[in-house]
Amino acid sequence: MNILWVACWLIFGNWHPVHVSVCEVAHNEREHTLEISLKVFVDDMAQALTERTGQEIAFSDDLTDSVHDSLIVAYLADHFTISLDGKPVLISMLGKDGKGEDLWIYMTAPAGAFHRMTVRQDVLFDEFADQQNFIHFRRGNYKHSATCTVPSPVAEFIPN
Repeated sequence: MNILWVACWLIFGNWHPVHVSVCEVAHNEREHTLEISLKVFVDDMAQALTERTGQEIAFSDDLTDSVHDSLIVAYLADHFTISLDGKPVLISMLGKDGKGEDLWIYMTAPAGAFHRMTVRQDVLFDEFADQQNFIHFRRGNYKHSATCTVPSPVAEFIPN
């Protein structure tokens, strides 16, 4: 019986049945920036980068290393965009970290005053048909959340 349990753990131990990401966007009105953090499963991002490059991509245990940063930046440029009042903003990656299954990616973008923020968040949609990307936006007292799915990859936020 113990052998069966160990075999199941080895086969399914690193498998996770849900495909989700969580993105937090905060508008720092004093600094005129968007502060963005995106959490994905590290193995899902490795799979997406492997598909994109055609080469096996694996992250080391030290997720702060910069080995794959350029690949992540290029991937996110195609799958994560923000527009303010209809104008795209330039998103810059600040770094990444994490432990275990989690990979946190930190980004920033210039953001003066705006009335409407549109986020296209189709990260990992090419890999998983059931992928759900949660976005939490905060500006002052305004807090709102949205979910992007394969058929609906865009979320809009209209803070007061």
